[in-house]
Amino acid sequence: MTIIYQTTEDNTDDMVVLRFNFADGNGENLIFIKKNEKSLSFEDNRIAKAIEKSIMQNI
Repeated sequence: MTIIYQTTEDNTDDMVVLRFNFADGNGENLIFIKKNEKSLSFEDNRIAKAIEKSIMQNI
């Protein structure tokens, strides 16, 4: 399963992936949308790109 994760943290590899892996998840299945780059809205194309990337990873 692929997880799309929206965050404002810069250290996603240090914190989020580490915790996810510790919970028996696979960090390779995480896709991040960083809100600190630009505010996120439902019309944001980063959401569509994350979904497309998720679909391509699961083919």
